[in-house]
Order: sequence, then C-alpha cells, then structure tokens
Amino acid sequence: MKHFELILAAALCGSVCVGYTVNAADAKAAKEEKKAEKKAEITWLTDLAAAKKQAAEEKKPILMFFTGSDWCGWCIKLHEDVLDKKEFQDFAKENVILLELDFPNSKPQSDALKKQNKALGEKFDVNGYPTMVLVASDGEKEITRSVGYDKELVSKLQKAVKKAAASAKKKSGEDPETEQAGAAGEKPAWLTDFDAAKKQAAADKKPILMFFTGSDWCIWCQRLHEGVLDKPEFAEFSKKLVLVELDFPQEKELPAELKKQNAELAEKFKVDGYPCTVVLAADGETVMGRLSGYSPEYIDKIQDILDGKGKPVTMEELKKQFDYLPDMLVDYEDLKLTKEELLQEIFEQEPTASDCARITKESIGEMIQANLDNAILLYLAQKAGFVPSAQLVKESVMKEFEEMPADQRKTLEDALKAQGASLEDQIAKVAEIEAIQKQTAMQLFVNKHAEDAAKKEIDEDALKDHYEANRSQYPGIYDAEKAKIMDDLVKAKAPSKANELDKEIANIRKTVKYWKPED
Repeated sequence: MKHFELILAAALCGSVCVGYTVNAADAKAAKEEKKAEKKAEITWLTDLAAAKKQAAEEKKPILMFFTGSDWCGWCIKLHEDVLDKKEFQDFAKENVILLELDFPNSKPQSDALKKQNKALGEKFDVNGYPTMVLVASDGEKEITRSVGYDKELVSKLQKAVKKAAASAKKKSGEDPETEQAGAAGEKPAWLTDFDAAKKQAAADKKPILMFFTGSDWCIWCQRLHEGVLDKPEFAEFSKKLVLVELDFPQEKELPAELKKQNAELAEKFKVDGYPCTVVLAADGETVMGRLSGYSPEYIDKIQDILDGKGKPVTMEELKKQFDYLPDMLVDYEDLKLTKEELLQEIFEQEPTASDCARITKESIGEMIQANLDNAILLYLAQKAGFVPSAQLVKESVMKEFEEMPADQRKTLEDALKAQGASLEDQIAKVAEIEAIQKQTAMQLFVNKHAEDAAKKEIDEDALKDHYEANRSQYPGIYDAEKAKIMDDLVKAKAPSKANELDKEIANIRKTVKYWKPED
C-alpha cells in the first residue's frame, strides 16, 4: 500500500491499521516447482456485464482481481506464485467466475474499460493492489476480500465460497430453522445506554458486546454492518449477547450525555480505531476479549472469545509455550533476531489463547523465515543507503502526493479536512511509526534495485524500436522523447526485476544460522 493510502486510511478510520494493509516488504524466496505440472484452463473476463451473465447462468460468485499488471510487483508475484498455479486454476474452474480489473501504466485500454474499472474500484473502495474481492453472482454483494500478496489465497477463498454456498442453501429453505428466523425478519437489538446494557446483562446472565463505530463515515464499520451485523445469522447468534453500540459519527448529532458516555468508554477500554469490538462478562467490567477491524469471520472470532479462547495472555505466558526455541533465532553479521523480538513481531496486540492454540512448530518456522527475509531485505536496504527514518518517510510521502492524480489528491484532502487534520500533521504522524520507516526504506531499495536492473537491459536499439512502434505516444523527435521512452520501458520491466531480489535473499539465507523445525 502506498503511503498516501495509509494516510487516507488513518483519516477515514481513525487508525493506520484497521485490518487491511499491504506489506510491500514481505519478500519470500520463490520455491522451484516442477515444470511438468499441467495447468487447468481458465479464462479471465474483463467485462462486468459478461461476468454477471455467466455467473447467473452457472450460479457462481464472481472473483474480482484489481491489479496493475505492468507495474505492480506484488500483483505479478501473486500471478506467478498463486494464480498461475494448478491449485488456484482447479479451484477457479469449479467455483468462481474470474474478472480482471486492470489499472496498467503502459498497456493500452479502451475508454469504456478504463471507466468501468475506475467505477468498480471506487464502488468497492479499493485502495491498493493487488486486491481480490469475491462478490455474489449479481456483482453487488461482497462475500470476502483479500488485500495484498497472499500465498494462502486459495484456502481462504475455498472457505469463503463454502460458507457462502451454505448460507444460500439456508436462505433457499433447505434449512427450515434458519429460513424461519430469516423470514421473521428479526434484527439484533442494539442498545446505546451502557448502564442499561449492564443491567440487562446482569439480569439475563449474558456477556456484553460493545461495538465502537463511526456509523456515518467509517467505511470498514459500514462494511462490517452490511457483511455481518445486518445478516440473519448474526441476529440469531446475538441472542446469547447484550449488544451496545457506541457511535462516533461526524454528521449525525448525538445527545451530549451519549457523546460523553461513548468518549469515556473509548478511553477506558483504550479504543484508538474503528470498528472495534470489546466483549465483557455479564458483570459489565471483566474483559473477555476484543476484536479490531473488519473480518468476514467476525461471528467465529466472537465465539472464540465467548469460549474463553479470546482471553488475553501475557508475553511471559506466551513465551513459556516456546521453551524449545533458542533465545537467538537468527545470527548473521548485523542481523539478530531473538525469541522475544519474534513474539513481539508476531503479536502487535496482546496475544490471546486462540492465537496460541493456532501456533505450531511449523508455523513458528514459517514466521521466522518471513521475519528473516524481511530482516535481510532491510539489511540490504541499509547497506545501499536507505536507512529507516522519519525524514525518509516524509520525503517519500510528499513525492507520492505530488505525483497523485488530481481526483485522488482531492479525495485525500477532503478526508483530512473532514477530520480537522492537515496533510502535514498526518504525514508527521505516519512518519513516526517505526514499521512504516522500515517498510519505506525497503520499498525504496526494491524500487531502485529493480529500476537499475531494468535499465541494464534497455539498449539504444530497444529505445528506437519502442519509439517507432508507439509514435502516437511520442509526437516529438526521437532525441526529445528518449528520456520518456526510457522511463516508460523501465516502469514496464521493473516489476519482474524486483522479484530477482528473492534470489539474492535466498543466497544470503543459506549462510545465516537460524532455527527451523526438525524434519
């Protein structure tokens, strides 16, 4: 995700991390696969109307792939590692209709296609690439989404498709009990008075679900309502809870007493972003667990909390489960990774019992591997002069802002204005975040490395050939257009060159001592 998108996310949802970010530094070494593996035949449509028609005929959901095919390194890597593989293609052929929505830099597109893709990007609030959005066959109702590069994409899509199919069957009457509940049109009963909620919880002996939201401005709060909270499944599930909504609107006027109550509760429970869910025991005081951001698996995660799996555990309790790990996991020149640092990296928020239950020796090995690859990339970036700092982030953000299309720049400025914040304030806030400083250093290094590698392959003949083949794009004489031609060719070639860093990272890793599970 680009920095101005992080700034926009902060302006719109009150927190930089609300559940959907793209980690551009998550470079992993690509594994060699057998070339003999035969791929299934699949077709990526580009026209929404055609996709909806086919989806209706075959009764399948539509998988929308928002991509920058000729410039986005992670889009290209997702194709190479996931979308072009037999596992994904077998899944897609049987379960979904594929729709590619491309935003290229150099590849020609019709005006109609550009208009369609832009409209869909805005409709589904796509702020970075790659983004996958799975929607119902009508092309309207979102089922789930995946943002950024994800090697586990197939398993997540399989789960979402299966869940959507089960829900459709229930609504069609194959599950009489759920059909009856849905037909009755029951809606969850949301209270707004916390004291009233505590009294009801004590009387009914039910936990309290506190939902902190920005109902008229927070996109992910609205999406959570549309995708989960307004559904019959949640209405049925919520019967075991007392629901209380704590709203922080911008346009809607709340009574002064309610505003005061909500602010005090947000401060008490340390809520710094929306949506945020806090589950309390029936006493109205004991925190059973919390959930930040949007999640399609919201009900399952709340059930985990109710089952006691969401109870926070301390880092000390967590570390006891990993006594088998050495204190020093990675040791290579200036690269050091201790067990404590890894656990802090894994759990940005307080870990829960359910977090612990999902961790195995194998998954710990994968986490170390991923952290090691990032550490090596940061190590290479620093050697090349890209040292993490607030100033580096500020310069990078301002460069992105200056290069933004006018309409996107206006959207950002309007969002900041609505929050009563200035661009400078937001940049300063983002620039102080250590993770973003590291990400910026790594991304700038990757970009420079890719551009340098691309330039080495572009000779004078290649420049002239491109000039002659695309005269409509270059109206001036060759010498006057040469710099622009080089820039365009570098942008087209750089993404594939960025992936070549994986080889360098893999070579360094061979010499690094790091813990991995025994075979």
